[in-house]
Amino acid sequence: MRAGLLTIAAATLLGCSPRPGPTTAASDGAAASQVAATCGDILSRLGRKPEAARFTGCQSFPDRQGAPLRATYDVAGRDAVAVEGDLIRTTGLIPLKRSCCQWDSAPTGFTDNEGGQYTIAMVSDETDVTRRADWNRIARFRVTVEMLTDEI
Repeated sequence: MRAGLLTIAAATLLGCSPRPGPTTAASDGAAASQVAATCGDILSRLGRKPEAARFTGCQSFPDRQGAPLRATYDVAGRDAVAVEGDLIRTTGLIPLKRSCCQWDSAPTGFTDNEGGQYTIAMVSDETDVTRRADWNRIARFRVTVEMLTDEI
């Protein structure tokens, strides 16, 4: 559900023209292969990966709107303030806020130097921590970056 919301948010925040590239990734084997080859550490490729963010994987969703690639990163609670600050500066990430039982940011759209379109969000594990000063008590935060590879 959250992944679907990120894609909808990407379309809303970023408009309807994703990065030029394969337009029929789901139906064209060569194009699908090209898209799969670009799935990886997106933030490193863009030169925007904070040192303390650990790349954990990338998934391709060729049948979803925009055929997004989703890269995920883990961040230890002790490093979350620094990573959040880096991502605010380099991607425009919206600062995390406490909601219900976690810390999270709304999905934020950003564009790379070639016009590629992305969304980024950061969320903590479920926690009873209510003050930023205590983020070091949270075991893990997760950063999710989606790159659109097809027109919406």
